[in-house]
Amino acid sequence: MLTPDIIIIGGGIAALSTAWEAIEKGYNPLVLYKKRTSSATQAAAGMLCPEIEADSAHAPLLSLAKQSQILYSNWIKNLEDVSNLPSGYHPKGTLLVAQHRDHMAEITQLQAHIAEQDFTCSRLTIKEIRQKEENLAPRLSGGIFVPKAHSIHPRMLYAMLFKATQKHIQWYQKIQIHHNEESILSISYRNDEGQEQSISSPIYVIADGAWSQEYSFLDWLPLRPVKGQYLILKGEPLISHTIRTPDVYMVPRPNGELYIGATMEEEGFCDRLRAGHQLDLLYHSWQFIRGIYELHIKEAGVGFRPALRDHQPAIGRTHLRNLWLNIGHFRHGITIAPAASKLILHHIEKPDTRDAFSPLRFWTSS
Repeated sequence: MLTPDIIIIGGGIAALSTAWEAIEKGYNPLVLYKKRTSSATQAAAGMLCPEIEADSAHAPLLSLAKQSQILYSNWIKNLEDVSNLPSGYHPKGTLLVAQHRDHMAEITQLQAHIAEQDFTCSRLTIKEIRQKEENLAPRLSGGIFVPKAHSIHPRMLYAMLFKATQKHIQWYQKIQIHHNEESILSISYRNDEGQEQSISSPIYVIADGAWSQEYSFLDWLPLRPVKGQYLILKGEPLISHTIRTPDVYMVPRPNGELYIGATMEEEGFCDRLRAGHQLDLLYHSWQFIRGIYELHIKEAGVGFRPALRDHQPAIGRTHLRNLWLNIGHFRHGITIAPAASKLILHHIEKPDTRDAFSPLRFWTSS
């Protein structure tokens, strides 16, 4: 029987960043990973913009995102050095642009929230907007620029994390977690070669995104998948900054790719694309960047954001004494990855159930 220091169940950014932080701290983690389609990691835009969430994010989450923003550049530099892979980090900033009075009212309100949180942003004239992005459509009414709202290519980030942790990863087809009322006892699983394995550890972490609800001992968590549809277009690069409007966001990526997203749908794990939502994404983005008419559709897809009832993550120990969670990141998984992985390791070493992200805020023993 294998005896790793920490067993992590999951395979997205949350799980692999937890594993990487554990390795950095001298642990010997094992990541148990089931291949899943429509994960939040594969579908994410990769916007690193706590500033732009300032009007909707709760204070603890905003604070965690700020911490992550500070950590990000060194974090990815370390991963680039270890993996010898590019990160797709794009430090050009974000433009929030409006086409009419209602749009401008929303952006003006957001600017006030950004300023309240001591983030940097500046109001731009139409001429200044065009100096930054000459391919924007003729009809604009104004906008703001958020210089530190960067982006990263989530799949390139995932590739770096995977390579940095791959010696600690085991794929599985089927898993059974043995537990009693006090703790996790062991795990039995069938690996990708069909062999049955049994393992145990003093520490278990579930970081399985929206699929974390599949484990019966977590049925008290109000976790649900929130569906998001997206498009990836390819062709001549049209923009160099992330462009956000009240209706859509567009993120430039390497090799002429343009990410367009994303819908918010309460449809469970339904992974079907809907023509109307795809049309909305194309129409709203075309309203601002007419050149997308000539781009090719490289990919249209669905991802499932793991959302808890209060839209805050669950990071910390559960009612089982040796089980921790790093889940529920909703729309912020890429943004908070460095800080969340540090926080979960902190709680493993110094458990604190009073933290704002404690999973036990949802727990009742009845």
